[in-house]
Amino acid sequence: MFASSRKSIIITGRNREKIQCKKKYKKSPKFPELEEALAIWISNAISANKTITGEIITTKAADFAKLMNIEGFIRSAGWLNNFKKRHNIKQYNKHGEAQSGPSEEELSKEREKLQELISNFDLARRV
Repeated sequence: MFASSRKSIIITGRNREKIQCKKKYKKSPKFPELEEALAIWISNAISANKTITGEIITTKAADFAKLMNIEGFIRSAGWLNNFKKRHNIKQYNKHGEAQSGPSEEELSKEREKLQELISNFDLARRV
């Protein structure tokens, strides 16, 4: 592997004829405070097992920009792609049951109903 100060060249294993150039530096964001707030929000949403789409991210970014009085923020596909690269956010598609599963709010309501039903039974008494 050869590395210069600005670029590194990676030669792949089997296909040594394929060469990929990657920049070593990242472009800094135009609105770092906005991106930091958004990254924290995304982290909390993921911890709460919420589904987050690109549209949700860009909408939330616009909301944060408005709340933070940031002028000049334009939500676009390019901004979203760069944001995801800077914060190492990957896209995963849900399939089958994972896609059609109930929301956390629905699960919470069902748990409450189940606890109420269970509380009506005397578990000490066996029939």
